Order: sequence, then structure tokens, then C-alpha cells
Amino acid sequence: MQQEISAFTKQLASAGADEIGQCIERLRSGGMRISETITAANPVEEYREV
Repeated sequence: MQQEISAFTKQLASAGADEIGQCIERLRSGGMRISETITAANPVEEYREV
């Protein structure tokens, strides 16, 4: 039972900045548009920081 709880806890952990960046990059490659208010040279990095 404790192993199952540990496994679920790990799965429910917050995503890290790198994982978020990868997800945003996948969304962009699938057609996601970046807001015109994002003026950074690397919008994915700006989203990661926020």
C-alpha cells in the first residue's frame, strides 16, 4: 500500500520548469499562438519564468 501511495505522490508532483518548457514548445509546434504582449526573443523561456 505504501508503495502505491508513493507512486501516486510522485505522479501528482508539480511539473518542473523544464517540463513546462517542453510542453509549451510542443503546443507551439502544434499551432499555439504566442500573445503579442510577449516580446522576449525566446517566448518559451519567458513562459517558464512566469
